[in-house]
Amino acid sequence: MQKLISIGAVLILTGVVHAQHDGHHDGLAAENAEGWIEKRMTVERDSNWNTEHCIHLQGSQKLSYRFDADIPLDMNFHLHPERDGAYHTIYIQRQDDIRTEEGQFDAEEPGAYCFDFAPANRPARDEEIRLHYKVQDPAAAHHNH
Repeated sequence: MQKLISIGAVLILTGVVHAQHDGHHDGLAAENAEGWIEKRMTVERDSNWNTEHCIHLQGSQKLSYRFDADIPLDMNFHLHPERDGAYHTIYIQRQDDIRTEEGQFDAEEPGAYCFDFAPANRPARDEEIRLHYKVQDPAAAHHNH
C-alpha cells in the first residue's frame, strides 16, 4: 500500500540529493541502475537507541521510499529545515510497532529529511533495517507517467 505524505502546501522537494547525514548508523548507501538507493542499518543487541538516516535535499523533487526490518520498530520521518541558522524539527509521519512501510511525498522546503527508527522492544541479537529510497526531480517524474 502506498501513502502520500505531505506537509500542506509548504513542502514540495526540489533540487538534487545534496548530501547524506546519519545519526547512529552503519553500512553504506548504494544506488542501483533504477536510481533506488539502499541503506542497511543495524539495531544492536539489547539496544533501545534510535537509528537515523538523513538525506539533504534542495528544490522540487519527489521522494519515494520503502523499508523493512527484522523486528518491530517505532518510526518517524522528520525534517530539519534550513531556516535562520536555528535548529528546528518538523515531524511529518510517526508510526509505532511496524516492520515495513512504503510511501512517497513532495516537499518545498530545503533541509535534512530523516528516517528515524527505534526498536519497539530491546532485541535479543543484532537486527537489520533495509531502507530504499529514490529521489526524482519534477521533469523526470513527469516523463515517467
